[in-house]
Amino acid sequence: MNSPNPTGTPPISASEVAHVARLARLDLSPQELDYYTSSLAVIIDHAGAMSKLDLEGVPPMSHPFAISNVLREDVV
Repeated sequence: MNSPNPTGTPPISASEVAHVARLARLDLSPQELDYYTSSLAVIIDHAGAMSKLDLEGVPPMSHPFAISNVLREDVV
């Protein structure tokens, strides 16, 4: 599951994940450490791919679709 980035090195090491776990006061088993290291590597790779997208001319938005609330008229 741990896909290396183009330089061939993983985006995050097991020691870095263990350090963050210690800071968060988490006691990870070796299996959990392997699992979270590979999971975080995939997330970091994906974020890196998103940062390479050409978004010139794309307006910032909070939602990809035009939505509006459909409410009844406020009458007594």
